[in-house]
Amino acid sequence: MIRYADVSKKFRTNGSGYIPVLSNINLEVEDGEFLCLLGPSGCGKTTLLNLAAGFIAPDSGCISIDGVEIKGPGPDRGVVFQDSNLFPWLSVLKNVEYGLKRMKTERKRCRDIAMECLEKTGMADHSDKFPHALSGGMRQRVAIARVMALAPKVMLMDEPFSSLDANTREHLQNHLINDWSGFDRTVIYITHSVDEAAYLADRVIILRDAAMGIHTDICLKRSGPKERISEEFSIIKKELRAALAELPCCISR
Repeated sequence: MIRYADVSKKFRTNGSGYIPVLSNINLEVEDGEFLCLLGPSGCGKTTLLNLAAGFIAPDSGCISIDGVEIKGPGPDRGVVFQDSNLFPWLSVLKNVEYGLKRMKTERKRCRDIAMECLEKTGMADHSDKFPHALSGGMRQRVAIARVMALAPKVMLMDEPFSSLDANTREHLQNHLINDWSGFDRTVIYITHSVDEAAYLADRVIILRDAAMGIHTDICLKRSGPKERISEEFSIIKKELRAALAELPCCISR
């Protein structure tokens, strides 16, 4: 379980003041849950994720995993950014192996784990290529494989598909659903897209005014497998859009 307990965070302005971003946020993410954070730009989504990653510390309150306070980045959490951030001088295979080698994993085991993760993300046939030879969607699949290879307890994903075209985005969402279910990981996923949240998530947190500690928690109860062309999917999207409509200046797609 990931727990945010009375978490507050503010950032310094260009002057001498501060801007509150999160105020007294209380939130729990269950083991194995796929949670989407949904809301307009500037509502605190990335700050929540960066706190869980250990990139920044709260001004007050506590973030913990299984009761252990987060005090910095750790191998139990893997982060996938909007940009794939692959090393351009390394092949696809060596990019995925990189973290494993840093963890002193035996050489053959490194390769076996990396190839398994590339297989799961559909990139095994491109293992010898370099990032410049890949499309944006392919690079993101390698980035996901690189995180999976480390077998983190938690995957933190900050709009990883937002810069891709619609067809590629849907294709990678399908990959993610299949890969996530196979690896049994907890996921916190940031998105601006109602369709994406409705398709991927078990639960959606809509940040109404995180600076005031206000958010809406929507559990997506499903009767079966996730299908984009179903009445159930349409109902879920309507529910999410209705909640977003109450937000000022919010544009959802």
